[in-house]
Parts: sequence; structure tokens; C-alpha cells
Amino acid sequence: MWELGKKIITKEISTNKDYSFRDILESKESEIVLCVGQVQSGKTRKIIEIIKIAIDLEYNYIIFFGGNTNSLLNQTQDRLERELVEFIHSEKLQISNAKNYEKSFNRNIPLLFNIIKNAKAIDNLRENIFEDIDLTDKKILIIDDESDFGSINIGKSENKSSVLYGSIEKIFNRFYNPKLLKVTATPYGNILNSNSMSLKIRKIFSWKPGDGYTGWKYFDDRKKDIYVTNLESDIDSNENLQYAILRNSIITHFIASYNLYYEQKDNSESKNINSDLLINWFLETKKHEEIGRDCLKIIKAMQQIKDTFYDIYLKKLSIDKDKFNEFVKKYTSEIEVIVLNSENQEIGNKTYKIIIGGHLLSRGNTFENLMVELFLNSPNEIINVDTLLQRCRWFGYREEYRVKHMKILMDKKIFNALENCENYINLFQEGQIQNISFVESELRRIDKELDLVRGTNSGKSK
Repeated sequence: MWELGKKIITKEISTNKDYSFRDILESKESEIVLCVGQVQSGKTRKIIEIIKIAIDLEYNYIIFFGGNTNSLLNQTQDRLERELVEFIHSEKLQISNAKNYEKSFNRNIPLLFNIIKNAKAIDNLRENIFEDIDLTDKKILIIDDESDFGSINIGKSENKSSVLYGSIEKIFNRFYNPKLLKVTATPYGNILNSNSMSLKIRKIFSWKPGDGYTGWKYFDDRKKDIYVTNLESDIDSNENLQYAILRNSIITHFIASYNLYYEQKDNSESKNINSDLLINWFLETKKHEEIGRDCLKIIKAMQQIKDTFYDIYLKKLSIDKDKFNEFVKKYTSEIEVIVLNSENQEIGNKTYKIIIGGHLLSRGNTFENLMVELFLNSPNEIINVDTLLQRCRWFGYREEYRVKHMKILMDKKIFNALENCENYINLFQEGQIQNISFVESELRRIDKELDLVRGTNSGKSK
């Protein structure tokens, strides 16, 4: 049994319940607002709602940093065009991905620029579209999605900006009284960084997830059934540890997929039986390739020595032998192993998948068919809470018939760090505007009292 993480009681937070985004967008002053939504809770849906309000209020230009990779940017573009189609057809909105900076836009119709979040793209937009025009009376909205990633000043001082932060700063300062919305699930670096004062957050607004959201609290309430930390308990001391952990992870995935399949096989309602195993262990791509080869060896062993495999690993779990023989053929013939090291890489459409990766498993991608995750990717010392929560890809909107078979495999250090995350998550009151000074002081107090996680004071840059 392990020691649970510390729980720190947080004081009541100062809020203004009557404030809304329409109030923010109607303000005559410049505004910088941090919008906090939980991991995979539908932040893009909220952003689109805000864009609709801006259109209604006759904003002239909306700049949306819609992704930090081309694949995420394209996903955002498709969704914007689909969900804002009525405004496009009625000529209330034009959408550009700003790859071709033509000046032939109809300036009398609101313009939405969906651009990749890097310094070159932002500078090009500022120089080619906004450099030589009168912006005195123009309404401007800038939306910085994943604002904890790259958008924090990691320069040596406030006067020496990092490249991406400097580009955002320049385009913000080009306008008169613009509104900047910084959107993230992990706001700790945005709040604590002391070198980002030129774009200092003035308000915090915490979004409430939609009905059916399965996030930190949902899984914390079910941690005894879903979280597994004794990864080395039944591994022989003579075995290769990495191979043995992978084998046990694949067996866990096999059992979850087996239970899901037979439970739904005779169900009159057609439900999703696809099942993914995510392996988030190392950041090095060479290790991902090595893990992929080991996974293929284990699957091959399940095929070739299935009786031995059953007797050693599955018989003790009361798995029916006849059903095992039936399902092992299905599982091994309909599974693929994917090493996800390229942003343009296709995931595939097999029924069963083992997906291996580091950064690309940790942010942006949604794995709707996730059933099991091996999560051992963490630093040796203190874990930044924003990094930890972004790697919780099992958060999202998941149906109970699938969740009851899910397993998340992690070591005790990560488990205890997740316990500590409650202290940070509880600072943000859903559906309310909060006082930035109070939240910042509380974050710093919690940082001093915890020894497993911390709110980072910087941000990743690309």
C-alpha cells in the first residue's frame, strides 16, 4: 500500500458570477483573459461559441491560433468551416487559414484567420494583412489555444522575450483595445511566469465541462478499479523488466477487449468494441521503435503458443478456455502496432491498436477507443502539474459500458502526483470569473507545501 498524496484545503475563491464573455467582448478596453477548461473537455466547442458572439457583436477580425502542428490546424479548419457554415453562407463571416496572404478580402465582412501557432506565421499575418491599414475603430479578437504551450515568455527576462511570445506580443500591440483569450487546460505556467508581464492575464474564466465529462474527479472516484500501480508485482527477477511490463500491459488490453467484446456480442444495440492500448513511456523515438518490436514479439507468442500463454497468464483469471481460443484469433488478426512519431502519421482503422509514442500521445490527440494506457513517462524528480495532466489522455467523454473495463497502468510516483493534482484543480471554480492575484498567491502557497508536483513557472516553446 502506498502513501496517498497530501490534500491541501484551499480558501473560498473570489468570483463574480454575473460576468460573461459577452461582457468581455463588449468592453471598450483591452482585455486579456485566461480561459481554463479541463483536459479533453470540449474547449474548441467553447471557442466556437465565443466566435459566434464576436460575429454577433460585429467584430472585424478574429485571429485564432488553431494548432501547433499542421494536422491539428487542419482539424480545426475543418471544424470551423463545418460549425460556422451558416455564417459563411449568409456572408457574415470569411474564414482563411492564412497560407496565402491575399489582400482581396471583403473588409466589410468579419475575417477569421485560423493560423498555425508559430512565430513565422504570426509575423507574416501581421506584416501582410495588418501593417498598412487603419485599425483605429476595428474590433479585434485574438484566441490563443493551448496557451501554456509556446505562448509563455521563457526568455531570460521580461525585456528579452522568447521568439513565439514576442510575435504574439507584437500582433497584440498592433491593435487598439484588442481582446486576447488564452485558452488552456493547464494554466499554471500562464499564471506563475513572471516574465510574461506585457501580456499579463487580468481575469480567469473557468469553463464548465459538458454533461458526461469523465475527468480527474470521475476517475479519482473509481481509482481502486481503474488505476493499477503494482506493475512489477508478478514479474520474475530474472526477466527483462521492460519486456515483462509490456507483456502484462498487452495481457491487460487483451482482457479488457475480451470483456468488452463478449459483453456486447449479444447486445441488441450496436456499440463500439474497438479498443486501443496507449504506451506513453519514453520520449526518445528509438525507444518507441524498440517497444514496437517487443509488442510484435508478444503478439506472435500469443498466436504460436496460445495454450501455454493461456495456462501461465489467463487461466488464473477465470478466462473461459473456449472463448479464449476464439478471441485470441480475432485479437491477433485484427491488431496493429503503431509507433506515433510523426504528426502526419495515420492512426489506422483496425479493431485493436497498440499506439506507442511520447509528445504526440501527450497533447492534442483524442483517442476515443482508449481502453488501456501504460503511463510511465515522467521525470525522475518533481513533476510539473501541467505536463502531468496533459498526459492524462483517458480524460474526456467516455461511456460507462467502456469505462468499467478500462485500466490505467502507472507507477506509484505518478499515482501519488495525480492525487496531489486535486489541490491545483480545485482552485478553478467552473463557470465563474476569478481574481488573478488570489489564484496566483494560492498556487505559490501550494507549490511550497507539496513535494511531488508543482505548478510550472515557465512554458514550452517551439
